[in-house]
Amino acid sequence: MIGILQWVALSGWLLATLGLAPLFLYFGVAHDSTRLCNIGVWLQQPVGVTTVSIAVAVLTTIFLTRGLKAYVRCQNLLFILTVAGVLAVVGIFYFQRDTFAVDFNKFVLSLGAHLNYRIGGNQSFLNVVKLSAGSSGLNLQPPFSLLATLGAMPIAWTSLQWATFSVQQNTEIKGADRFWNQVFMLIPSAVLVAVFLIAIGTTESATMSPQALNALSALYGRQVGDPTISRFLKEVFQPFPNVLAIAAAKSAWLVVVISLGFIANAFQVTCNCFIGVTRILVAMSTDRMLPGNMALEQIDVTRRAPIRAHWAYLIASIPFILGYNFFPGWKDYETLLVTFSCGYVFLFSCLAATRIPEGKMRGLWMASDLYRVPGWVFKVCGLTGVLFGLPMVGAYLLVPELGLGRVAAMEGFLAILVVSAVIYGYATYRFERVAKSFTVIPYEAEELYK
Repeated sequence: MIGILQWVALSGWLLATLGLAPLFLYFGVAHDSTRLCNIGVWLQQPVGVTTVSIAVAVLTTIFLTRGLKAYVRCQNLLFILTVAGVLAVVGIFYFQRDTFAVDFNKFVLSLGAHLNYRIGGNQSFLNVVKLSAGSSGLNLQPPFSLLATLGAMPIAWTSLQWATFSVQQNTEIKGADRFWNQVFMLIPSAVLVAVFLIAIGTTESATMSPQALNALSALYGRQVGDPTISRFLKEVFQPFPNVLAIAAAKSAWLVVVISLGFIANAFQVTCNCFIGVTRILVAMSTDRMLPGNMALEQIDVTRRAPIRAHWAYLIASIPFILGYNFFPGWKDYETLLVTFSCGYVFLFSCLAATRIPEGKMRGLWMASDLYRVPGWVFKVCGLTGVLFGLPMVGAYLLVPELGLGRVAAMEGFLAILVVSAVIYGYATYRFERVAKSFTVIPYEAEELYK
């Protein structure tokens, strides 16, 4: 739940920085409006991102308290907008590759002029970026490294995680609790996300030289080279694929589609955060694992929504939003909370699956539609998941560039393990006590999962 709270803050950042800000920057340049450009910059500053993040979290809470049926109807639109946005980015990289450099350079230099950034005069912006990064001693075209490639895979895996996590929210849809329906949703969603990632990476690297992409990444991420250009990339023009595509776009309609696609994607991420965790809160409260006076197990009968749990999680997310945007030291734990913590949950889930045919889980297995599946299938599938997932999660411990090489991050990792063990021990003790007086699951809570 802590890791997903961080994703609430991140999804707000995604919506403000990659959805709204590029839209205002583009129309500011297109209509020669410094005011619109300044709004685009404000949306990327801590106050702007925080304002948008809290607004999105509140909107999500209000929306989801109306019930999951409303979200399911909206989800189709969100999916279409997200796919359209990705296809627009790929289309710009592919179909405008001959004129991309000229259009891109014109936009960036005009944007810099509006905001009083001296970023190269009449020279090509990308050439200035490459010279600046090269002067810092960086190799802009390093040789292929299998270790570096494998080390970068968990970054893409984060997107695949969300593909599976998103469709897991559909268990309340009629018929979605059937095993093969879940398989049908999980596998194609992961494949589709992988195809989109490959398409973006392939077209982007074919349109912009590897040297230029490496230079942009270095000045943005490492803050090396010319400090003015680094500040411009960090505060104004963050070099993510959709932002680069918008800079060279010839059609305002394509820009709107791209921005709406990333806004829809970020909103869907926020919804998924709330949907998944509030169901956990309901289950924990039903099991008496949470204080009874919180009454998070209460479900609105008409809307079939855990309204109290939604508002509780909104309140819990606000400190994470503030910390992410206003405390520089928070960044030391960002990778840990976002990908590593959520990643090893996948591993433990796979290990837990190997226990389905045994002990307390056996009764649930025999009562489900999977009772005909041999027990060894669960063990093989669970261990296979661990085998493939462990290198992804372990890379964060072994590859310093991915974030866990810092001392603060390692301390945070150990702290989470200790705190989790303490909470688990206490919860187990408390559960044994309340189980003796536990009689029946409240009807509303039971209906939520049917």
